[in-house]
Amino acid sequence: MAESLSEIFERLLSKQQILVERYRALEEKLNAADEANQKLAEENRKQKVLIEKLETANQYLRIARRIAPDQEAIGKSRELIARLVRDVDKCIEQLNE
Repeated sequence: MAESLSEIFERLLSKQQILVERYRALEEKLNAADEANQKLAEENRKQKVLIEKLETANQYLRIARRIAPDQEAIGKSRELIARLVRDVDKCIEQLNE
């Protein structure tokens, strides 16, 4: 045999050590990737909740916008209310006489 058994064993131990170091490095990368994945999943969940809330608020605003009159209609409504209040005041005056 060109190589002794102890030399072969030493080479195998050396290669085993290299493989163990590579395995540990890959394991650390995997753990880091898992942590990053968990953080991103949590952020994604929070953003989905926020999107849902914003969509609900947007829907409410759209409904309110459809229901709410424009400025001209508000002015006319105020005039009508003022006229009705004056009419009620006149009626109260007449009742007091």
